[in-house]
Amino acid sequence: MAKYLKVKKVILKKSTSSFLLIIFGLLSIIMLLLTLYGSSSGNFMITTDPDTFERGIILSTNKDFKDYSPRLFATSMSNVDNITYDSLSFQKVIEAEGDYIDPYNTYLAYTFYLKNNGKETVDIEHSLIIQEVFRRTEEAVRFILIEDGTIIRLFRKPDATPTEYEHKVNREPDEIIEFTGMDVFKYLIVDFKPEEVRQFSIILYLEGNDPDCTDELMGGSLKASMQFKIVEDQE
Repeated sequence: MAKYLKVKKVILKKSTSSFLLIIFGLLSIIMLLLTLYGSSSGNFMITTDPDTFERGIILSTNKDFKDYSPRLFATSMSNVDNITYDSLSFQKVIEAEGDYIDPYNTYLAYTFYLKNNGKETVDIEHSLIIQEVFRRTEEAVRFILIEDGTIIRLFRKPDATPTEYEHKVNREPDEIIEFTGMDVFKYLIVDFKPEEVRQFSIILYLEGNDPDCTDELMGGSLKASMQFKIVEDQE
């Protein structure tokens, strides 16, 4: 009887060990998939919807469009510190192809091109939305949209305490627009003709002069995306 019990215990231990190995194996695979997904998705994405891409509206990080795609990913930024508007290297961002990595300051900056590679003139709606946010990071983040290297628009959430900002080095934005909720902006490109190309630069940074930029934001994160799509006449 004792031998029988002893053998049963050994079988139980082996079964338990095998079960744990399977569980740990599955967890390792899941962690690997999550790591790969995180590294490829980034925290800022630019897309065209399937219909828009099929009708010839394409994206690229270079003017010649040798490599084009229905989606682009900016490199994820981590350990972001707060800076000010005047710390941004606007001209270098505009001249970059894809990511611009500032050697002195940490912020997300990405330049890309939109082209009508189709045969019809269309209207294109482009919008930027916040997809995920943690620790109210959006309260102090600034979104900057630069079109064709000339028009600079800055988007921000209203401050808990109204604040005036002085921009001493870089020129003032052409527009400063406040937004609420998760929708940052929405614009329309009217009569986007075949072979026409537009350049866009996107900058996301944490404004240190914002009264909402406090220690409570430490460890926060934000994920956003910009989408281009053809819109038909509503007549």
